Amino acid sequence: MSGLENALYAVTVSAVVLTSWGTGRWTSAWSGLLAALVAMTRPDGLVFVGLYPEALLHERLCGQTATKGALKKLMGFASVFVALFGTYTAWRLATFGELVPPLLDAPLKGGAQLQLDVVVEKLLLSPDASGALAQLLRSAFGVVGTYAGLALTSVVVGWVVRKQLSHERFVLVAGTILAALAFVLLPSDWMGEFRFATPFYVTAYPLAAVAISSVAADSVKRKAVACGVGVVFCAPAVVSFASRSRAFATDPKVPMAGVVERTTTLATWSEQLGLERASVLTPDVGGALYSGDFEVVDLGGIVDPTIARTLVGDKAAFHEYVFAKREPTFIQIHGYWTHFANFHDDERFERDYVPIFEFEDRWIKRVYRRTVHSGVYVRRAETDGEQLGDLVARTPARPELFGARPR
Repeated sequence: MSGLENALYAVTVSAVVLTSWGTGRWTSAWSGLLAALVAMTRPDGLVFVGLYPEALLHERLCGQTATKGALKKLMGFASVFVALFGTYTAWRLATFGELVPPLLDAPLKGGAQLQLDVVVEKLLLSPDASGALAQLLRSAFGVVGTYAGLALTSVVVGWVVRKQLSHERFVLVAGTILAALAFVLLPSDWMGEFRFATPFYVTAYPLAAVAISSVAADSVKRKAVACGVGVVFCAPAVVSFASRSRAFATDPKVPMAGVVERTTTLATWSEQLGLERASVLTPDVGGALYSGDFEVVDLGGIVDPTIARTLVGDKAAFHEYVFAKREPTFIQIHGYWTHFANFHDDERFERDYVPIFEFEDRWIKRVYRRTVHSGVYVRRAETDGEQLGDLVARTPARPELFGARPR
């Protein structure tokens, strides 16, 4: 999970689904409010803006509401959504000069990178999209994921054919499809887990429960069969979740405690150098912002739109931004951040910075067949040789703390 973001995302998506079930006087306004909150929580949450209008369309096609009434509700929904999300977008543009959040331009941190040609290719069910959909189903239902998806699809088709697709069932089906679409369009999660599948779990599990209960509604025999099918689908999911949770807890991709310890070490060095206000360029901004009193420059690009745009796409502009404009006191790099930042190819890096702790990055050598050094560096202008030697001697750095891997 990604801090509080995923928990908030799950709650807001759940609220959008539940509100879309309603038909009351204020349902359209509440749906517009919640759709705006989902879209502000994560950029891919914009897909859920379509859920309430789809629910209205289903009501109209089923004769549950008149065209005039449906349009009135749609206008109420759109008015609230545009007022809230439009104000938020205008504030972001005025404050940061960005129409979209940096996350959409941050390819190394799970940025959506939703270029039109990529979207069209994935929507046409390319092999990548099919593979992502199969991966999504396996993440939710374990090794029987594909069969679970086929079974759910069969039940939904049965509802449509028998005219049993109630308003509540339709909302669950539409929400599940939108969540699956968002997952397919996004790149793979660099953390190796399924954070981007959170909305799918929120909608798919209730849909599966409703599907099983509908199949089991007619007789004792069918109830027994449905319960057996439920166990067959649930058991692999439980095993998969337990195994993945245990593996991730044992070896988290970026442990919070490690980032906090690293930031504490940097703070100690800053104090020993007598710096009143230091800055650090690092890819792991969460722990740095939480535990340190630094000006943090986000190498990952999540909260720095310039780095998000230039780190991969325009190396010259990226180096100019770092070395000429931001001039961070400390630079901490490791792994693919060292590879993509490629600071060693700019003469200003060795001219302006000196290593406090440095190591040959074996991960880069194994993956990219390059010999490059990673580590933590300080601006030469902030120290001298005697200070630096005393600094390292008094505060020895653990290699793994700054990304060094064992032999």
